[in-house]
Order: sequence, then C-alpha cells, then structure tokens
Amino acid sequence: MYLVVIEEKDRLVNLPLSDCVEQISDSMEELSMMLEELKHLREETLGFQLSNAQTWVSAALTNEYTCLDGFEGVEGKVKSEVKRKMSNVVKITSNALYMINMFDESCGWILLDTTGQG
Repeated sequence: MYLVVIEEKDRLVNLPLSDCVEQISDSMEELSMMLEELKHLREETLGFQLSNAQTWVSAALTNEYTCLDGFEGVEGKVKSEVKRKMSNVVKITSNALYMINMFDESCGWILLDTTGQG
C-alpha cells in the first residue's frame, strides 16, 4: 500500500513538472523570437514589429502562469521550489512586456511628431 501512495505522489508531481518544462521551452522560443524582432527594428515596420514582440512576450507569460497552474492541488517541496523560481521568471517577463509597451507608446509619439521637436 505504501508503494502505491509514493507512486501516486510521484505521478502528481512529475506530470505538472514535465508540462512545466515544455511550457518553459516554449517561452524561451517565444522570447528568442521577440529578441530577434527587437534587434532588427525598422521605422517603416516599427508598429508591426513591436506588436509581434508584445504578442510573443504575452504568450511566454501565459506559458509561465500555465506552468504554475499545473501544480494546483500538489503540495510539497517541488511545488514550492517551482513556484519560487517561476515567480522570478514571471516578474522578469512582465517587466519585459512593460518596457516594450512603454517603448511602443513613446515611439508612437515620436512617429506622430511632425514638428521635428520630438
């Protein structure tokens, strides 16, 4: 009976952990695409490029929250460690989205300023 309980606990932790690894991998890919987009900004496509960057960072955030949601109902050290580390990742990703949004807003004003006084 004890073995069954241990196997059940392992399964309850391993499944969300496995899903989390996949979601983090997806987030890394999306953040890499965002960085590539931001490395090659061009004035004529700036709005489109920033929109793409916002979309990819938002998708990465969604993956990160989904990872955390997967541990609902799971207790123990693994959950608390994942939650602690993912909360740092979520903060950094949220900050990246905020900076892209601020850059987008400020560039909108710059692009609309036809007086040359920027």
